[in-house]
Amino acid sequence: MTEDRAFIKFDIEGAEVDGINGARRLLRNGSPFAICVYHKPSDFWQIPQLILSINPNYRLYLRHHTDYVSETVLYGVAR
Repeated sequence: MTEDRAFIKFDIEGAEVDGINGARRLLRNGSPFAICVYHKPSDFWQIPQLILSINPNYRLYLRHHTDYVSETVLYGVAR
């Protein structure tokens, strides 16, 4: 059986945690991702913590794409 992988990109207006929970199989298999973390203040810590609880083998990177907190994206690549 082959492992399923896909590039995951979420900008779903505050429903990112639900999306992550729905993508658990892909995250366990090490799919790379880009997930927006600016919709809710708790996203900055809750989303990385959730992802690492699913698969602790990710390297996480946080990038701002503007001068403001909006457009802040968490990137993940499995080691």
